[in-house]
Amino acid sequence: MASHVFLAALDSELRQALIRRLSRAGELEFTPLAVFEGLHLGDVVVTTSPHCSVSLCASLAGQGVRVVVLAPLPSAQEEAEYLKAGGSAYLPMVVDIEPLQRELVRLTGQSH
Repeated sequence: MASHVFLAALDSELRQALIRRLSRAGELEFTPLAVFEGLHLGDVVVTTSPHCSVSLCASLAGQGVRVVVLAPLPSAQEEAEYLKAGGSAYLPMVVDIEPLQRELVRLTGQSH
């Protein structure tokens, strides 16, 4: 079970919009994250591919942080790279948050 779910995106308005949208489901609590510091084993980070490189994803995964990458322009090659680097999930960044919500529930051990 995750101790925290953090949301990291370069744009603070995007971070806040994603938190508002995801929080509507009421199952999880989110903390905005501007920089990748202070993360701990078991934490879950939702981020974007422009904000989190494959090498940063590998570094975070190596620390036991579960990284969910939202891709504005998803590609099969990029997905394979993030997952090989230890990313927990790679999802297209879309308006429909259901796939992301399901993945976060799975990663945090929360139930519907």
